[in-house]
Amino acid sequence: MLQYEGGYTDYMNRKQWNEQRSEAADGGKAAGANTNMEASSGKNWKSGQKKKLKFTYQEQKDYESIESDIAALEEK
Repeated sequence: MLQYEGGYTDYMNRKQWNEQRSEAADGGKAAGANTNMEASSGKNWKSGQKKKLKFTYQEQKDYESIESDIAALEEK
């Protein structure tokens, strides 16, 4: 059993890199394995994640009441 530093994403990236490396040893693509490991390490670890939208307090209040406001306007 091996211990991995970092989170689950780091573990999965390393696992994928190891699989690609073993495929390359079987006659596959050696250059592609290095490229994927470089892209998933260091400063780039956060680039693949989705950015969460953040509302201000006023925007949150407007968002919560917008459906009732639309319904009231449609009834008019």
